[in-house]
Formats: sequence, C-alpha cells, structure tokens
Amino acid sequence: MKLTLRSVRDETDDVRSFLFVPDTPVSYEPGQHISIMLPIDQPDARGRERMFTVSSSPTEGMIMMTTKRGVSSFKRALFSLPVGTAVEAVPAGCFS
Repeated sequence: MKLTLRSVRDETDDVRSFLFVPDTPVSYEPGQHISIMLPIDQPDARGRERMFTVSSSPTEGMIMMTTKRGVSSFKRALFSLPVGTAVEAVPAGCFS
C-alpha cells in the first residue's frame, strides 16, 4: 500500500504526528500497527522500515502515527519528509 503524507503536526518540541492518506480505502481496529518504509540512502543497522501504532481513529479514513524525534537515520528521514511524499506501507493485524 502507498501512503501520501498529507500533514505534519508538532505535538511537543520533540514529538510529531504524521497524517497519511492511503491510496486505497483501509479498515482497521484501534491500536493496530503499520510498517512504514522510507527511501533512505544510508540506512542504519535496522534498515529502512519501522513499525508504528496507528494513532488515528479508524473512522477518519486516514492513518496518523505519532512518534518522538530520534537520532536514527530512519527518524531523521521521517522528521524531514516533505508533505506530499508517498511512502510504502505494510499493514499488520486487522487491516483490510
């Protein structure tokens, strides 16, 4: 599935919410998680993919994740991702 970054919201100085629009309608249960893959030129030992809990309501039709700023190549890439960027995602659990 592809997700397009629609907006970014600073929650605190080091916590940010990322609101993505899926390319196809999705259905999920509260508390589900999703794996996001970013195009990172030089990934760290953990690679280009991380799993996040979805922090939006299943009724919104969008996928929001909220995370703290970090020092990994993944977090640096995520926190500098421009609005409008499409990323790959792999839903887990009860997504459909």
